[in-house]
This record gives sequence, C-alpha cells and structure tokens, in this order.
Amino acid sequence: MNSPGIGQIVENNVIRRGGSFIFKYIYGNPEIRDWEIEDSIVIPLNGKLKIITPRTTGKLKENHGSYLRLPESALRKAVTDIQEMGFFIKNMNLIGTGNDYIRGAASQGDILGFETFWKALNSGFTFQYGSFFKEDIYFGMDNSSRIWSNNRDLITIMGEKMAEYISEAISGLEKFVINDQRDERIIGKEKIIRYSADDESFREILKRIGRNRINMMKREKNGDHIIYCNSVSGEIFMIHYGNGNITLMPIGEVGLNSLMEYVELIEKMGGAYLG
Repeated sequence: MNSPGIGQIVENNVIRRGGSFIFKYIYGNPEIRDWEIEDSIVIPLNGKLKIITPRTTGKLKENHGSYLRLPESALRKAVTDIQEMGFFIKNMNLIGTGNDYIRGAASQGDILGFETFWKALNSGFTFQYGSFFKEDIYFGMDNSSRIWSNNRDLITIMGEKMAEYISEAISGLEKFVINDQRDERIIGKEKIIRYSADDESFREILKRIGRNRINMMKREKNGDHIIYCNSVSGEIFMIHYGNGNITLMPIGEVGLNSLMEYVELIEKMGGAYLG
C-alpha cells in the first residue's frame, strides 16, 4: 500500500491542545456530521477506505454514520506491533457467547499480561476496546476502527500500519458485497461463501448468533439446516449447513460490516474457508 502521507497531513493540520490525536477509519461514503466536516480532515487511502481525524486533539466523539467494523486480522497485527514496542495493557474489554465477557483494568503499578488477551481471542472472544501504555505514552483502539494516542509520532506510525492492515483485510471481502441487485431472490455464485465445519462448530455458530437474530431455522429431511438471520445492522443472511459444509449467502443488499461480522463469526467458531 502506498503511503498516504498521513504523518505530513497530521503535522500540518492537527493542533495539539491537550488530549488525544484521533484517527477514525471509515469506508465508502458514510454520513458525516456537520462538526466532522467543519472541524476534521478526511484523508483518502485505498479505494473506499478513508481516515477522518479532528483538526484539534481532544475527546473522542461517537458517529455511528461513519462506523467501520475493525477486522480481527488488523487488530491482531496492531496489537502485536504494540506488544513488540514494549507497551503494557492498561484496560481491555472482550465479549464471548451469551453473558461471557472479559474486562480488566490495571491500577497504578499493576500490569495486565498479553497472555490473557491472546488466549481470549483464540478462544472465540470478540474485541470491544483496549488501551495500552508505556511510561507517559498511551495508545487506544476499539472495534469501530478508531485509534487514539497522546503521541504524534506513535499515532502516525500506527495510523499508517492500521491503514495497511485494514486495507489488506477488507480487500478479499469487497468483491462479495452486493451493490446493485435487481431481484433479491437471485444471488450470483460469486456472492456465496463456503466453509467446512463440523457439528460442534455449527452449534457454536448458532450460539454466537443468538436466538434474537435468527428469523427462521428449518431442518430438512436429509438432516441439513437452513437458517435466516440478521446482522447487527439488520441485514439478512442465509446459512445452509449439511455434509460438513456451511454456505453463507447474503439476501439482498449487504454492507461490508455485516459481511465481515458473519465471515469472522464462522471462522472464529472453527469454519475453514473453502471459497
């Protein structure tokens, strides 16, 4: 990925008045609020991927209109970088299945080990947010693709790395996103994603989706299962399971966030990508 000149843009435009330098990665042409248009810079990256950053440092502001789900592969690479730089975990929040969650915070002088973080991810937990510290420098990130730091050099380094990691992660998914579908009942073969999985993985996938998001579940005479379910943002997918294989099919228009949600869910629960 070619460098978008993030460091120079931040150096020339962002004013330090206490608080954090903030990068928020957005995708496509999301709704951007007035304060963002007036008070922020939009940095173009690769294709539809962009960064939005306030011109002055300060508190992090929410904007669901420019939400991009953080790919787990990008998260893993970024946390590895931070760990190798000698940072420690200040706090972390991960959620599992049902009511399972992991929350931790380090008090003065205490340290949270990375072993717990990696073990949780490898056990199927999903990252929500975390922050890291090293002496008087901190770095934070969350699952809506925001990163922040009180150090201009660090936010520049990690900003460019995250741009590369996110771009790599979404490049393989963009081809599956349906942008224009004349008839939502007709889905081309290129919109179908297949995995191998065993019965235990399939049961874990259903648990992870949760009953509230399953609209219909049918068991065929041959033992196959067909499930219609919603993403967090309300878009619909069909999942077919039979003979050790899972087929994931979007029904109608779906966005990148929803597709990423289900692809990562299936893979975290043991599904092996077939094509």
